[in-house]
Amino acid sequence: MASLCRAARLSRRLVPHISRNNAVLRPTIYQPVAWSSTSESKKSEFVVGKATEIDPARVEEIIKQGEREPTLDPNDPNWVSHGWSDTDPKYDAWTNRTVFFFTISVTLVFGTLFVHYMPDTTGREWAEKEGSLVIAKRESLGEPLINPNYADPSTIVLPAEEAEE
Repeated sequence: MASLCRAARLSRRLVPHISRNNAVLRPTIYQPVAWSSTSESKKSEFVVGKATEIDPARVEEIIKQGEREPTLDPNDPNWVSHGWSDTDPKYDAWTNRTVFFFTISVTLVFGTLFVHYMPDTTGREWAEKEGSLVIAKRESLGEPLINPNYADPSTIVLPAEEAEE
């Protein structure tokens, strides 16, 4: 949810020229009540509370059209190609299902697993393990975690005090 909010904030910053009242983005699709008529000759579909006439036979016909099985007959006027073959509906349907299976299912599932289980290329996991081993070793020897004399003080050459002035 936080990432969704961040994306919304970012989109508002990236697209400042789009107004919230822009008519292109929000077309008016309503009809003012003043234009509606309540007379019997001019019944409007926009008048609130208008009773609609429903033909039950037509409703059943529409439902049956939606429930019918897709046909694989190339002579059927309702057959629409998926773009793989314009003449063979069986090949077209099989190719479409196969391509979508491999591109969506296999790629998303195995691609996600591959990215998740990829080795650490930044070395961060190794650095954390090495750091915990060094800390455990120094604690067991009783040494401080960070040695104040990392470099031997006798080997450090300091500038003369006269050069400081």
